Amino acid sequence: MLCLDDLDPERSTHKHLITSDRIKGYILYIGALLSQSEEEVAKYLITLKELGIEEVTCFIVDKWKSFPPVIHKVYPDAKIQYDYFNIWEAVNRHLDKAMKGYSRYLNYTGSPELAKRVWSYRRIFLKHPKRYTEKDKKVMDEIILSCKEDLLTNILILKDRTRDIFENSSSQDEAYKKKNKLYFKAGTRKIATLKRSLSYL
Repeated sequence: MLCLDDLDPERSTHKHLITSDRIKGYILYIGALLSQSEEEVAKYLITLKELGIEEVTCFIVDKWKSFPPVIHKVYPDAKIQYDYFNIWEAVNRHLDKAMKGYSRYLNYTGSPELAKRVWSYRRIFLKHPKRYTEKDKKVMDEIILSCKEDLLTNILILKDRTRDIFENSSSQDEAYKKKNKLYFKAGTRKIATLKRSLSYL
């Protein structure tokens, strides 16, 4: 299982990719790229193979569009997994969008003060539960109780169950089952924005 991470050295005009062993934590190879194009990534991965790294079960990558097609071509048997940070970045982006949309809805339907509170405190709902302060919890409870719709509750459920997939699944099969169950629940409740956030899992 290998990680591909990009690097922008201060004294270089080119991007660099770092290949590291996810299990052992070793850096295996660093190479410069002229761009994020498929051609440049292909050259990098072919060099990786020429160095003797031929059997790879999985690549952990970020959201470069060139990664999936090139990895499938050069390492056809390897699986692709997006890294934890990029998945959460995508999930939070969609949830933040849902919060903003809900705030506009509240303002439009005659609840400007509540709309302002949802807008001002929306970031609290996206925090890791371990980072909640007592004030955060109080504010969240007050806002949820003031809202007639279930959107904010659904956001907390989705966020916590998404985190559970990564932190508490004992196998890949268990993780997939949890993801599918969560996606089905979002679909039956017709929560389009939440379904889009799940597409990154």
